[in-house]
Amino acid sequence: MKALPGPDGGEEESKGDDKFSMAMDVTGFPPDSIKVQVLGNELLVSANHEVEHEGHYHAMHFNRQFVLPREVDMDSLTTRLDKEGKLHFEAKKRNAPALPPVRELKVLKDK
Repeated sequence: MKALPGPDGGEEESKGDDKFSMAMDVTGFPPDSIKVQVLGNELLVSANHEVEHEGHYHAMHFNRQFVLPREVDMDSLTTRLDKEGKLHFEAKKRNAPALPPVRELKVLKDK
């Protein structure tokens, strides 16, 4: 598994050439407190959970942002929460267009 860039180090799991999967630990957060959004090729995950117990108030929250690989088909992205508190993401992979060649730009000075 390879750590993705991001504050919590979500884990990317390889499922061959046609699947992308990733998991992150969200232990302590019930499903209805977790919000997942897709913005372009970015995955935004946040959660807020508040508990009051015997006069003590406890609040937990987090925000995570992941830039997913270009070949991930964002329209096929699904998520599920397992019994161990791991939030799993799965998507199909597609053929990503090749990156354009490196191009150097000349810096012009204002007169």
